[in-house]
Amino acid sequence: MAFDYETGVLAALLVSAARQVYALSMRASRLHTNIGKIGLRQSYVTGRWKRGGSLLWEVPLSLAFSAVFILLSWVGFALEVTAAAYEVWKRSGAPQAVKEIQWKLRNFPFSPRQVAELQVAMMEAVLGKTASPKERARAVERVLSLRTVPDDDAMLVLVPTEDGTLVVPDRDEDGIYTINGRPV
Repeated sequence: MAFDYETGVLAALLVSAARQVYALSMRASRLHTNIGKIGLRQSYVTGRWKRGGSLLWEVPLSLAFSAVFILLSWVGFALEVTAAAYEVWKRSGAPQAVKEIQWKLRNFPFSPRQVAELQVAMMEAVLGKTASPKERARAVERVLSLRTVPDDDAMLVLVPTEDGTLVVPDRDEDGIYTINGRPV
């Protein structure tokens, strides 16, 4: 196999096309459907979960980035493969409880409340702490409220305090999140 520019362009094109097809197919997945029930969607450009937005600008932007990678030939191919490998590596380092919750979200349909409960359980697993039943219930209600209330800090649901407990911060009239009157 020759490592000339044209072969690199073809290799980068194939990897880029595979990533684009994968990203589009994720839009119809059970995971995306479940997470959509709590008002989030996966960004086509970054792959991160976010609120709102539209594919109308994300797809052309993603295709433009892909075109740059394709024109970079072998460098673009290496960047695409490295990005894909990083995504796999990042998922492999997640706590076991997070992997189990992600598996459930990918394989079973849930109600919005069940998705919110799983989201809170995932936050607890990531933080390595368990919220009290009262704070967990408040956190589930906060996640459910994010479906209809615009909020830039959508993931600011459970916050560890100085004593190590998890609490749901309150939001004051200025939109600032606080715990016991102190900004988070």
